[in-house]
Amino acid sequence: RDVERSRGLGDVYKRQVISGTPEEQETYSKIIQTTSAETLEMVYTILDIAAMGSGKIEVNRENTDLATLIQKATDQLATLREERAINFEINIPDTLNGFVDKNRMVQVFTNLYSNVLRYTPKNGSASLQAKTTDDGRISFSIRNDIAKIQLLKSNKQDITQSTGFGLEIVREILALHDSELSTELIDKQFTASFSLSTD
Repeated sequence: RDVERSRGLGDVYKRQVISGTPEEQETYSKIIQTTSAETLEMVYTILDIAAMGSGKIEVNRENTDLATLIQKATDQLATLREERAINFEINIPDTLNGFVDKNRMVQVFTNLYSNVLRYTPKNGSASLQAKTTDDGRISFSIRNDIAKIQLLKSNKQDITQSTGFGLEIVREILALHDSELSTELIDKQFTASFSLSTD
């Protein structure tokens, strides 16, 4: 369905390029960028679900600048953040090196950031914080306010125990990095946290 939507938006955009104003062209371009990113994420998710089922998810860990990975993840969904007017604050140390699989950790940050953008109310706020712990690991916390509709849904299903495929992949990748995802909902604030090794 998302693929069909992308095709339809592409056809609309072609027509608007001819007859639309520059502002209209920019609007359609942003819509297509957002939809394309979401569709690509869906495809990667399906492939990873298949890999998880066969036990074929692997990691190639190396010393990595985690700040660069965080920036890459947030850049991929910049258009969606702008559309929803989410104020996302990143508070991390100047030096943030971890022993991780670069591509897999981009998946982790992208999935968690995507959840923030989807479940935070428009014009809301969210944050990502990182700090070094006493045992030499790097602790990450991603916090966001939950929209009222999500709080209503949580009455039927604990939002911290989401069965969404995205979070399941995050948990699998973190497990391969000797870590685990912890989630909690206090009042209207949702927090996802985990830690990573530096060597």
